[in-house]
Order: sequence, then structure tokens, then C-alpha cells
Amino acid sequence: FFFKQKTAYEMLRSLVGSEMCIRDRYMGYQRTALPGIPNHIFVQEGPSRREQFETEMIKKLMTSYFNVVKKNINDSVPKTIIALLVNQSIDTCEREMVSQLYKQEKLEELLQENSFFTEGRKECQQQLRLLK
Repeated sequence: FFFKQKTAYEMLRSLVGSEMCIRDRYMGYQRTALPGIPNHIFVQEGPSRREQFETEMIKKLMTSYFNVVKKNINDSVPKTIIALLVNQSIDTCEREMVSQLYKQEKLEELLQENSFFTEGRKECQQQLRLLK
């Protein structure tokens, strides 16, 4: 049979925080001490090879990213300008066409039926009379 050792919390539910760890302190665990804080900090003359490599890599990545953003902006500016010009042209044409369409002197001319459709309608009416 295996015997499960009870924790401090299971033995006495009122133990909290550091009191729960008292049992663990005496079980042979080794505490690792952190190294002491140095009195003096020495600065190297220049960056290490790794720091130089990382710096160059970051420079290259930033340059590459900048070039991508610059290319996207260069591509989008002419498209935006063309879209604005096309939309302005559409609005101008629409205004002009509507103003021409609603002139009073051309109203009768615009409401007249096309002669092609008038003849076709007359032929259909004739055929309808013949069929009755």
C-alpha cells in the first residue's frame, strides 16, 4: 500500500501562506541563493558580435518594412486620385444630363413616341383585329 502524506492544509485548514510551507522547509529541499548585486557595472568598449548582428538584422527588417509601406502608399495614391476624378466626372455628367433633360422647350420632343415603336404598335393592333 502507498501512503499519501497529508499536506499542512489538509491537517489543519486554518493554516495559510507561509505556514503551509513549514513542512516543506525541513524535507531536505535545497534553497538556491541568487547571486549578489555587483558593486560596479563595467561597460564594454563596443557592442558584441551578437548585438551587432541583431542590430543589423533589425535595421534590415525595418528598412524592408518601410519599403513595403512606401510601395503600398505609392500604389494607392494614383488609384485614389483616379477614383476621385472619375466620381467627380460622373457627378458632373449626371448634373448636366438632368439639367438638359428637364428644359421646358424640349419636354414635348422628349415625350414623343419613337416612330419605329409607333409603327410596330399599329401593326400589332391590326393583327389583333384580324385575329378577332
